[in-house]
Amino acid sequence: MPSPSARAAEQVEAELKRFNAKLAAYVKAFEADTLQTSVRTAFEVEGRLKERTPVDTGRARASWHVVLPGQSDSYTYSDNRGRSFDGTLSEAAGPWEALVGSNVRYMLPLEAGHSQQAPQGMVRVTLREMRDEMRTAIKAGVPMRLP
Repeated sequence: MPSPSARAAEQVEAELKRFNAKLAAYVKAFEADTLQTSVRTAFEVEGRLKERTPVDTGRARASWHVVLPGQSDSYTYSDNRGRSFDGTLSEAAGPWEALVGSNVRYMLPLEAGHSQQAPQGMVRVTLREMRDEMRTAIKAGVPMRLP
């Protein structure tokens, strides 16, 4: 029969194994939640940018797109006149990020207020809005979920 100190050591070892298993599961769930949040946020930003982007031929609006985590980009789109364009961004998304972008050269003048349809721009307004929503969510507290 094991001594009391040996039994206590076995109990501590068993508890540590259970704790480490729960911790590993929590980390895995956290990683999955982080990726899902990144992707959901990117698609939300893309949608808001498209809503705010001025339309003449539709090229600028159609050019906004998301590059998923760990992916390189290959994107073709068409304007309202049926002309096709290569919208591929020059950068790939990192393993923990989703990118939202456009390679339309005149997007910067549009963002600077060149169009009367969006005198405040699109990106600044959207990012400010998203920042405020994230701050509110953080202040409200995000519950820690353990598996």
